[in-house]
Amino acid sequence: MKKLMLGFIAAGICTGLQAQTLKVSTAPDPKGKTLSIPAWLPLQDLRIEFVLLREEFTRGELADYTPQYFSNAGYIQESGVRYTVKNVEIVPISRADASTLYYLTPGEGTRLGFSDAGILRSVNMPEPESMPSKDKKQPRPVSDGHRQPEKSPMLSMVTRFDTVITREISVDSTIIERRKINRIWVKNEAATLAKELIEKINDIREKRYFLITGPEDVMIDGTGIQASVKELEILEQQYLEMFFGRRSYSLETRSFIISPGNKKDEEFNLATFSYADAWNGNALPVKVTLKADAPAPAQGNPGSGLPVAVPARTEVSVSIGNTVYASETLMLTKKGSIQYLPLGTLKKVQLLFDEKSGALLNIGN
Repeated sequence: MKKLMLGFIAAGICTGLQAQTLKVSTAPDPKGKTLSIPAWLPLQDLRIEFVLLREEFTRGELADYTPQYFSNAGYIQESGVRYTVKNVEIVPISRADASTLYYLTPGEGTRLGFSDAGILRSVNMPEPESMPSKDKKQPRPVSDGHRQPEKSPMLSMVTRFDTVITREISVDSTIIERRKINRIWVKNEAATLAKELIEKINDIREKRYFLITGPEDVMIDGTGIQASVKELEILEQQYLEMFFGRRSYSLETRSFIISPGNKKDEEFNLATFSYADAWNGNALPVKVTLKADAPAPAQGNPGSGLPVAVPARTEVSVSIGNTVYASETLMLTKKGSIQYLPLGTLKKVQLLFDEKSGALLNIGN
């Protein structure tokens, strides 16, 4: 980039053209005779986004009897919550740097492009042509002779039949069995309930095995078998949860905003994290570490030319305790320097800037 800028300056000196198409100043025209357009250099904030998986454990009502009836002891013994870090993302957010305000006075025929934040994006660059997207496929007209066939009435009948079968199973199986569980739960002790539920689980498995295998000389509708097996599996799972407990999962997000300074190395303490209490715990520190390369030396002074940001390459990492969950290499303007590009000796110049970092991307005549 530095070589390009030096080459650009040398080319301007050699041409010796005196027509000035763009003026730069640190303040607007005090007499108000010329149009002065305010502009800024960009400044990056960093948004650190955390996505946590919340896993909630609920102990089963009959967990004390699980080792008695099941060979494996993988059941929930205590209710609780556990948080796990699923994803961490570093998102740079560009905004105008209030400390870099300057004013531009364009000459005749000079075209300036700005971002929504007032950051100079281009000088004398041609407007991009609006080309139709190649990825977007236009809908193909359908002629009368090639219309798509309507849905078969038989498919609709099958769908309605499947719904009726599922509804009948819900009435005849799930609801009745749940009422029976409630009656047993009220009248019987836990030990008796556990014994009867084990018998019901075995009975459900026999019924499901019979539906899957079935007698060969009897034709059974496949849709009805699938619905029946599904309902039996749900009912069995509800019984097993009374022994093994239940797990529920959900995602939680939280964001932090930091504003990097001009120091080469920085560290930000965001919060503390605990696997049991998430952000309310005091177990592990959550830190953001920034390590930048040495910035290029600044050249020129305000008012001597067009200010151009030279961002510094910066390693940004996010850690919880001793574990690094995210690491990115970003170009940060605040940790770099400002070069002032002389434009007075050039008749026509094309400049293109990165509106996020302000870096000079392209120079042309």
